[in-house]
Amino acid sequence: KVRQLRAEYGGRIPRAVLMEGIEIRGARIPFWNYQKGIFKPALLGRDGAALSIQTSASSPYADSHDADEGSIVYKYRGTDPGHPDNVALRRAMDRQEPLIYLVAVDPGFYDAVLPVYISGDSPDSLEFTLQADQAAWLAPGDSAATTVLRRAYLTRAVLQRLHQQQFRRI
Repeated sequence: KVRQLRAEYGGRIPRAVLMEGIEIRGARIPFWNYQKGIFKPALLGRDGAALSIQTSASSPYADSHDADEGSIVYKYRGTDPGHPDNVALRRAMDRQEPLIYLVAVDPGFYDAVLPVYISGDSPDSLEFTLQADQAAWLAPGDSAATTVLRRAYLTRAVLQRLHQQQFRRI
């Protein structure tokens, strides 16, 4: 569904459209919560991993995008590494589950980067390291080093695209 929204709206998906979520067996399931940076739907249970993360237009966190390094730094929620939201992200990292990363390009408009994977956790600096991915590029039998290089390359390309959003709206 998020890929469809990105295809329809490009890198400017309206918040109202994202709020609709998806419907599964007659029930609306959200894939994000605009009030929370880290979101794990209740449907996934107590031990579930996070599904999505977001960076708002006026984020109180110092999230950063390093195109040269091919990484995205995503700050913990608060200062407690054991906060349930941080634990949900750590579970996604441990299980290598993909996340949806929603990046505010203007108030009320988001670009979607998916999938992204958590490639590092630094409790000392209260941050996770993210890498963008493209499953078609990851062939069975690829070495871990090849996977890391491909993710780093794609992350750089994604960050360049996100940076261009600021100029497209003018």
